[in-house]
Amino acid sequence: MKKLHFLAFFSASLMTLSAAVLAACSSDDSTGGGGTDSGTDSPGSDSSKDNNVPTDGGSDAPEETAPPFDAGLTPTNFDDKLGAAVCHALARCCYGSATLGQDAGVDGGTYDKAKCEDFYAGLGFESSNVGREVADKGNVGIDQVKGADCLQKVEALPCPATTAAALQAARASCFGAWVGKLAANASCRSSIECGPNLFCKDDSSVDAGGDAGFIGKCTALRTTDQPCGDFTDNSDRGEEACSYRVSGQPPLYCNYIDFAGPSIKDAGDWTCQPTVANSSDCANSNWCTNGICDSADLKCKAQIDYFAPACSRFVH
Repeated sequence: MKKLHFLAFFSASLMTLSAAVLAACSSDDSTGGGGTDSGTDSPGSDSSKDNNVPTDGGSDAPEETAPPFDAGLTPTNFDDKLGAAVCHALARCCYGSATLGQDAGVDGGTYDKAKCEDFYAGLGFESSNVGREVADKGNVGIDQVKGADCLQKVEALPCPATTAAALQAARASCFGAWVGKLAANASCRSSIECGPNLFCKDDSSVDAGGDAGFIGKCTALRTTDQPCGDFTDNSDRGEEACSYRVSGQPPLYCNYIDFAGPSIKDAGDWTCQPTVANSSDCANSNWCTNGICDSADLKCKAQIDYFAPACSRFVH
């Protein structure tokens, strides 16, 4: 049970900041201030008429808009920046300092910063970077506002008790930072390339070759009670069919585990199901409506010591 084994290490999903200036910015639009103009003046209120000043007939030049916010994030550097942000939070929560350097002394040995950053560059936060290693970088972009917000929120995660609200807010920004450009039916190698509400559905008849991943088609996400194992026996792929890149949106998960066993169900019995309440069984935090999946007992909880299971992994 690959997924359950991973959860034993960390409650991130198998594969799962914000300054005031960011709140005022958008990657693709801007807003004006003040109220709206009804277009009807009260009598005597038009100074241009009262003072015989000619009007311009509405030919004012368009208002200038602020340029899009640019945090300098790209599809080729965001994964490393997020890996560093996660490790800053981990070092702070595990060892007491976010600025620990390579081979800094910690309880039980020395901190392997490089190993930590490499691991989380691949994983991201709650698996938000998964798939970027096989994606065609021309098929993905980075939302500058959400990317910057992701980095800030991850670095600021509370500890030792991380709340579900803090985790889910960071997760939303980190997944939202990656922008898939492919439309439905386009060929893909990873769901990160597909636009919202789509997943890269395997085409078993096509072999990408080597480490290039699989070849598939961007396909509409499944809905409640629809199958998520009819095209694969890989639980990772099944999860992607229910929730966009296993991000928690929409709030569905692929129910592939029989917890009574525990065991993996036959793929033909996997279905997309609504997320569950705290105290319910879970495989990862994507299953929890308002909680975090605790790797200690695989239950959704309102808060957990999020980084504790990972502390020893980066000590050598």
